[in-house]
Amino acid sequence: MKRNIFPKICIALLLFAFLFACSNDDDKEAFVAGDTTALSAELTACQEMLDTVTTADYTQASINTFKAKVDTIQSVIDEETVSAQEIINLTVHLSNAKTIFLNSKIEGISESALLAGWSFDEGEGTSLTADGTLGLVATLKSGPSEIFSSSTLPEFVDKGVDKAMYFTNGAHLEVSDYKASGLLGKQLSIAVWLKPDGYKSNNYIASLNYWNNWKLQLQETGKPYFTIATASGITDADNETDLSVPSGSWKHLVVVLDLTSSEPLRFYINGVESKVWTSTAKPYLTGSQASEYSSSLGSQLPFMIGCATTYAEASTWSWSGWETASTWYCYSGIMDEIKFYNIALSQGQITYLYSLESENLVQ
Repeated sequence: MKRNIFPKICIALLLFAFLFACSNDDDKEAFVAGDTTALSAELTACQEMLDTVTTADYTQASINTFKAKVDTIQSVIDEETVSAQEIINLTVHLSNAKTIFLNSKIEGISESALLAGWSFDEGEGTSLTADGTLGLVATLKSGPSEIFSSSTLPEFVDKGVDKAMYFTNGAHLEVSDYKASGLLGKQLSIAVWLKPDGYKSNNYIASLNYWNNWKLQLQETGKPYFTIATASGITDADNETDLSVPSGSWKHLVVVLDLTSSEPLRFYINGVESKVWTSTAKPYLTGSQASEYSSSLGSQLPFMIGCATTYAEASTWSWSGWETASTWYCYSGIMDEIKFYNIALSQGQITYLYSLESENLVQ
């Protein structure tokens, strides 16, 4: 005898529809309008600040960027009813934008912060005394004869900021009268103007015992590349932008190391931040710099500008590939205003330095 199952099917469908409707109602969160009072007050304060700032304190670009953020958030709360969570999100965005803006204030750099700086404005001489607290002296050196057939010293040229220095055929500067401790602090900033001849790997700008302490170079793709040895280990990092220091063009490069910060390494090109590395992404960027490297040669290696190390030191390396003129670890091109600071330069200080020097830049 057949049973009529139609009533049972109808009951099941009705029960399913009821449960589904109840489930949807349970999943929906009731809209809670946010209180905009505090956010509106902060927006008003930010707008009043923007009304008083001038390009003597901030660049027009940073003013425009901050104003756009303030105006956008203001339009959101003017035209819409926003939720409590949206108010929280907007408040965070505004706070971050304000912090970035305030940190971009143009400010000078204390003379005591400069460890050593070479402007190359002397235009002559084979020994150059740096500005700065360390009182370092750099000696002009030619590339090693074992690598280069011709002996060429770095050459003064009427380019850059007043005068600059041209490096070719392994020509470089060596500093022997230094104490490494002065360059191994938890904070270090390196600023330099560069106009490379071309693209190559290991295009060394400055080196304190190469990767055993720290080094700054350009990659073959025109990317700044910084290596730092800390007590935890060795970190390599670049600014991840090809051709950011292109061949035949002046660029101002700043690298900022701050081992006390959660953002311990920052790159800047022409006064603009181009890459930030966090201690999460680069876990060895914490603590203190490693102790001075002890060479097997039994003596302190020179602090180098425009080269990685001496030929005698390179001869102790257990690998090959560096022994030719095209692969030797040295800088090729023009360099100017290279400076080393014992502080982590702020965005505003970098803006100040770039603005000051770029006014007198000669291509």
